[in-house]
Amino acid sequence: MNKLILLIFLVPALTAAFAQSGYNKAQARQLKQEAVQIMDNGDPDKAITILESAQKLDPDDHSYLYEIGYALYLKKDYSKAIDIFRKTTKYSDVTDQCYQMLGNAYDMNGQRTKARDAYADGLKKFPAAGRLYMESGLLDMIEKNYNKAAASWEKGILVQPNYASNYYRLTKLFAQTTDRIWAIFYGELFMNIERNTARTEEISQLLFKLYKASITFSDTSSQIKVDLANSNIFFDPKKGLKIPFHIVYPLDFTIAVTPATLTSKKEINIALLSQTRINLVDIWFNKQKHNEQYPNILLDFHRTLSEKGMLEAYNYWLLMKGNEDEFIQWRDSHREEFDAFATWFKDTPLQLDTSHYFVRTQYD
Repeated sequence: MNKLILLIFLVPALTAAFAQSGYNKAQARQLKQEAVQIMDNGDPDKAITILESAQKLDPDDHSYLYEIGYALYLKKDYSKAIDIFRKTTKYSDVTDQCYQMLGNAYDMNGQRTKARDAYADGLKKFPAAGRLYMESGLLDMIEKNYNKAAASWEKGILVQPNYASNYYRLTKLFAQTTDRIWAIFYGELFMNIERNTARTEEISQLLFKLYKASITFSDTSSQIKVDLANSNIFFDPKKGLKIPFHIVYPLDFTIAVTPATLTSKKEINIALLSQTRINLVDIWFNKQKHNEQYPNILLDFHRTLSEKGMLEAYNYWLLMKGNEDEFIQWRDSHREEFDAFATWFKDTPLQLDTSHYFVRTQYD
């Protein structure tokens, strides 16, 4: 009887406790949304006060401390931010972003070694965190260790192929080298992942500039020079002679650009580049069959677009910031075609995962 009486009183008490807990969590989430908005409006101090109240309501959720740390980071109070972000890493629901911001705070506080350690610790817990490889690569860039930076970003692509920032960093890096081919590939992949940001516009313009810098017309003849990569070939007796992808692709590109110049002036514009890329699909897959020796998910995507009659629209989208007037003029005269592409492109993105990816080292 006593046990029954106890149970009768206990059930309502537990129900009330669960209800209160749910209410507290909902209230905490609402406070966090309010605080983030206030933070975005430039008042991190007020945001911190609200977030501290939210954290008391739901102390088992790391996100309130994370936002407090981020507010302190915005205030450039890196020492306090470090203390907060270190606490977030002890939570059971910790995310890779906690380690990212911990490392960033260490770096901004002049503690680069500890920043590296934070990213490394994060990768032990989250080995598929592309953002942590991205941050590690940025530290290498600061130290002018460019090969190591590239390797870190490419590793980031391998573990998380749909994370955009590693492609972005690789594009910017290789754009400054003679191996522009990799900037072109990484840049286009980046734009497929991150489609509507300021960085997308930046890379669109950069891709156009890279193509333009890589194609030279002779003043006295019809000769065309395409310079996308260092053309050195190294013979390995164990592997035999295999012409590298970064030489084969520019050769096919040169063949593709020649007929494109017959229908236009010696001017590098979107129309010329688009027709070249259209010609290249036929050369790469049908005439040379280089896809058999050099598989490439991006070129496979070009073939799909070509088969659907959408490659021209895609090319104009890709390079639109290189010559906005030319893009607008083409789009306005091909409105139905471009709208059909845009709808298809939204619903059918390039598939990127750990089984479908591209890095330059895949041809080593």
